Amino acid sequence: MAIQADFNGDGRPDFFYYDPLYRPNTSIRTEILLSHADGSYSDPLAVSLDGTPQQCHPYDINGDHFADLVCISFASGSPALQVMYSFIGNGDGTFQPSIRTDISINNDFYSSVGVTIAGDINGDGKLDVILTNLDRLNTIYPMLGDGAGHFTLGKPLNLRYYSSGVRLYDELHDVNGDGKLDLLYGQPLQVYLGNGDGTFTSGFIAGNYQNCFFTDFDNDQHLDAECVDISSNSNIILHGNPDGTFNTTPIATPDFSNTTVLAIKDLNGDGMPDVISLGPKGTIIYLGKPGLKFAPPIAYSFSAGYSNFGVTDPLIDDYNGDGILDLATTAFDGIYIAYGRGDGSFRAPRPTESGTAIGGIAVGDFDEDGAPDVITSGSPSLLLNHGKGDGTFATSTPIQRDGLAANAGISSQVFQGDFNGDGHLDLVTNNSGSLAQIFFGKGDGTFSDPVFASSTFNFIPFQGAVVADINGDGRADLIAPNNSYPTGDVWVMLSNGDGSFSAQSIATFNSALSVAAGDVNGDNKLDLVVSIAGGVQIFLGKGDGTFNQVVSAPAAPSTGNGTFSPGQAVFGDFDGDGKRDFVVTNNLSTYYLTIYYGNGDGTFSAPSTIATGVSPTGLFLNLAAHDLNGDGLDDLLYSGSSIYQVAEISILHAKPGRTFDAGMGLLAGFGTLTPSIADFNKDGRPDLLFSNSYASPGIFTVLLNRESTGTTLTVDHTAIQYGQGAGFTAQVTFSADSTSAPPPSATVILSGLPGSPVTLPIAFSSPGANAPFSGTARYEAINLLPGTYNVTARLNASCCLTPSKSAVTTLVVAPAATTTTLALTPVPPLTGQPATLRVQVSSQTTVTSGTITFFDQGTQIGTAPVASGAASFTTSPLSAGAHSITAVFASDQNFLTSSSQPLTVTVFDRGYQLTAAQTNLSLGANGSTDLVTLSPVQGFYGKVTLSWLGHAG
Repeated sequence: MAIQADFNGDGRPDFFYYDPLYRPNTSIRTEILLSHADGSYSDPLAVSLDGTPQQCHPYDINGDHFADLVCISFASGSPALQVMYSFIGNGDGTFQPSIRTDISINNDFYSSVGVTIAGDINGDGKLDVILTNLDRLNTIYPMLGDGAGHFTLGKPLNLRYYSSGVRLYDELHDVNGDGKLDLLYGQPLQVYLGNGDGTFTSGFIAGNYQNCFFTDFDNDQHLDAECVDISSNSNIILHGNPDGTFNTTPIATPDFSNTTVLAIKDLNGDGMPDVISLGPKGTIIYLGKPGLKFAPPIAYSFSAGYSNFGVTDPLIDDYNGDGILDLATTAFDGIYIAYGRGDGSFRAPRPTESGTAIGGIAVGDFDEDGAPDVITSGSPSLLLNHGKGDGTFATSTPIQRDGLAANAGISSQVFQGDFNGDGHLDLVTNNSGSLAQIFFGKGDGTFSDPVFASSTFNFIPFQGAVVADINGDGRADLIAPNNSYPTGDVWVMLSNGDGSFSAQSIATFNSALSVAAGDVNGDNKLDLVVSIAGGVQIFLGKGDGTFNQVVSAPAAPSTGNGTFSPGQAVFGDFDGDGKRDFVVTNNLSTYYLTIYYGNGDGTFSAPSTIATGVSPTGLFLNLAAHDLNGDGLDDLLYSGSSIYQVAEISILHAKPGRTFDAGMGLLAGFGTLTPSIADFNKDGRPDLLFSNSYASPGIFTVLLNRESTGTTLTVDHTAIQYGQGAGFTAQVTFSADSTSAPPPSATVILSGLPGSPVTLPIAFSSPGANAPFSGTARYEAINLLPGTYNVTARLNASCCLTPSKSAVTTLVVAPAATTTTLALTPVPPLTGQPATLRVQVSSQTTVTSGTITFFDQGTQIGTAPVASGAASFTTSPLSAGAHSITAVFASDQNFLTSSSQPLTVTVFDRGYQLTAAQTNLSLGANGSTDLVTLSPVQGFYGKVTLSWLGHAG
């Protein structure tokens, strides 16, 4: 299972994954996956927790804004000792040592206690936890917290009405506006108003309703309830009142039939609640519409809210940082995410309906238009689903025959092959309740009236049968194992071309469980590998439908899980040497497969095991081999089911050196999934189809083989200065062939820059002959502060392309260099005269801040602030003589310091000369005039006072 919370305080959802049903001989698996800014996640970080946690919840216990964990380890008994552990988070994905709280609860039968919700129910500002009885939901146990991880059992609350179930529907809200948290219980609908001291009132029952969720449907600022009416098993919406009660008359009756509501959330941002539910077809989305209406359901083959532990709350958050809600779930050995598109839809496969149920399935191009079609058996009849060549299918149509529908039955097996050698695909169906039938294809998607096989044919078990031309006559034959006990045999049914078969039996040492046909000794004649109880037998073919030698394969090594019991067998070339190898499942262990590498002469290497990593509750039902990634090595695809109908699907890619990778899990719905491999969208790559025997209506799901991509990131300059721009170019490439076409759109996410993540659209150019497709996205980063930036580009997953991530590109931004120039006015200054110093600071960009410090002969004489690259300062009067003045610029981290060139200035003493035009004047009766001239000497600055000192004579 997985829970989500922000464990390292970066504002992004991280995952805590724990699997009590991990692999054999190991402890419980507990891991943290930390989110990256680009939407990817760290490698799992193992977390060691005390006890054996069966249930964990993330809460901020101590109020430090980092997620902590509350986990339950429980025992059985009366009284039962319940153990609760608190793990305080360190803010980096690790936790402090546990704080243990023992809970002794006397129950009236053996039971288990689990955490349901948390909140401050006694008003002390510290988190409290609500426990309940998971086996019988009749009592609520408040655990009052001290804010440090310790809890004390408060007063239990006995519910007025309760029902058993695997899912809890309780929430804490202040529904009556008194500032105290109230308990809303939805199994069935009850309201218990909080007293603010950790206790609750006696409760209000709102009718015979259960499985309730609470949200404001009618936008009146009060919670309403979406429930199931027990009496009619229909969904209803009840209006919530300001006092915390609910009207018992529904205000809406939405149709969510045949599904279980999991959550209510606004998925498309239109302000109206949307409903996320679970049904046999997978995850179902009902988008809200005005007037308490909902759009028709949209199904996805994605198990949101489903896990190996039953129905759980779905995980809903923005997992890739694009501002759009996504869905996450746990399934096969990991976490799966369906990314949202923002309109309420998700990037997840959609199921295709075919009848009311599916038994067998056959894939082939029955109408010979180049696109694979799908034929399903079941109710009401054999149905043909015409492939459109893009991975989707036309509405299924029945295969008709005169006077009688071609109803093969839900349990029928369907096999396709050219059984009469006319070049068109035919069908063979077999059902324990009816005669085997053969439908000869016409090549246009229609079939002739069926031919009924002989009675001998109908006693042959078809489970595990394969189709092959075993005698080389150009007509497909059938080979089927018989698992009768204590001895078994293999039936070889040679087609006569007219709808009849010649059957013969080949005895095996023990019950025959599975058969595979292939040429193991290089003589161009098909041989058989047969899994029998306790071993494997090899039958070398003569080419005429008979076999002349039986070889027992070497005994398989012990896997530590009991005696080797081979199940299904498949051929493939897993090491690329051109020789047939084969792999068998082990009916006693889902953890391992057994592989035999062929020597090319009918003999094989000693067997070795392949670890699958599949859930211990899983059951192998299907195994297939194909080169799925185009590297020339056949890969393994296995599928099955586990408890709670969670499908187990995984791909093991073969690697050079006779090794396999760790496996890649897939989701394609629920139940028993039967795989088929074909190119459903005509892009040259093998796709996968899974039919679902659990669903009603019958469905199958196609998983398209998305093109592997490569993403690179370059920057124009790896080192720049502040104020300079940096251009980043992300390039995505993927191989092309004659049928490939680029996807309609894709996006690249840049991380590591300010404002990250940055989402960029990418366009792909048409390739030349045999050239790969290539698309680029460009981003100009400006105003980068000095520092080191580690930038990556990640291609978002799209319809046809796998996500890929570039290596780290490092950009170093240095502080910008500056140049400081100094000027002085007036020139030259005189003694007693102030001087104005003017400074200009230039750089790559405008210098908007900083300080100029002025020095005269090394002595500071003043400072001035810089604005728009300029500063000025007026000095005190300068003394006479020579001066050497400099200006030094200093700023923040964005700019480097710089100094002006010294400005040499000579200050002169002030002086003047006084001259007169006449030095001797005769004063008449009317006086006399003279011109007196003041002349500066080396310049003069100041005030001159002229005085008349009198005259002589």
